[in-house]
Amino acid sequence: SASSATTRSSPWPIAATTWSEALRTLVALMLASNQPMYIVWGPSRTFLYNDHYMPFLGAKHPWALGRDILEEVWPEIRKELEPLIASAAAGDPVHISSMRLMLERNGYPEETYFSFFFAPVRDASGAVAGMFGACSDITGQMQLERDLSASDARHRHVLENMDEAFVLFDCDFHVVEVNPVAERLTGLHREELLGRLHWDLFPGTLESPLGEMYLRAQSTGRSESIEY
Repeated sequence: SASSATTRSSPWPIAATTWSEALRTLVALMLASNQPMYIVWGPSRTFLYNDHYMPFLGAKHPWALGRDILEEVWPEIRKELEPLIASAAAGDPVHISSMRLMLERNGYPEETYFSFFFAPVRDASGAVAGMFGACSDITGQMQLERDLSASDARHRHVLENMDEAFVLFDCDFHVVEVNPVAERLTGLHREELLGRLHWDLFPGTLESPLGEMYLRAQSTGRSESIEY
């Protein structure tokens, strides 16, 4: 609830009934959202958040409610967060699609990746009173991309060191991948081959024994080989 920020041993003694209209509106919006959201309010950078943000805090919840986001909640990533909060405090919204953060939320450092934004919030006088934001944990996505990149590098190393020509096609026979030997045999560079339809690259081959083999493999789903 909105009043939870003033309980649970929170250092912020301001009762929810005395909050400004802007802050009350933000808290209501935050609590109604099904996305991880947070508020950083006032010169003391008081940190409030909803239930969907709680897993990001680990053992720091509920202690983190009402505390200074830089000095107390996330001192280990202050270097990364401080310029972003400063930009929002100056009236400039901030959006980060991916940032690596080493969080210490369960007693040990964890490599994580987050996307998030900070939007400045102004009071009745027009001055920036705080900021509002949302975030997503993209650690799993970044790990998958890193694993795929490593796997691709391994495959590329194998292909480049093969003695035989290698060409990978999609189901319609567009060229997906080639190795250097295939480039030498065709006389075409990789950039000239990738994405091209085999039958356009080599006119007449669809009507040849090679084309017949391709059509058989496509219709039966069985492996085929030919000397041609």
